Amino acid sequence: MATEGAAEAIAEMAESLIGKMPTPSLAIPKGTRWGEVTITLNSFDSHVATVLVRGVRQRITAHDLDLIDGRSKSPDQQWVFLKALADCGGHFGWIDGEKHTANKKSKLRLSQALRRAFGIASEPIAWRKDDKAWVTEFSISLK
Repeated sequence: MATEGAAEAIAEMAESLIGKMPTPSLAIPKGTRWGEVTITLNSFDSHVATVLVRGVRQRITAHDLDLIDGRSKSPDQQWVFLKALADCGGHFGWIDGEKHTANKKSKLRLSQALRRAFGIASEPIAWRKDDKAWVTEFSISLK
């Protein structure tokens, strides 16, 4: 598919511009793409999630993704944004324009944390202009 080729080319260019990605903090097979990643947040303990990649499950927390507020030691705004993405099945739009700026910053920081933890250079959360929403390139849900 042409879109996959373009996304791969962009990821390669991004990697060459920003240098080598740091070693992933999660055990993710080399060459994994976002479409192979499933994240399920636990509705009973929203600080815990399960990651499924190529048939292998891993339990992760906000701490594993370095999404902890330094002062309170609880999950930060980016983890809250990840939970919001899970609540809406990976399709996050908004009505209130004033909240857009705060959400945009949370989305940027969350994307950086996910790329760092998974070792995948491409963008994990894409802006869909037609939908006026961010859409995850991975599957995400709340159970």
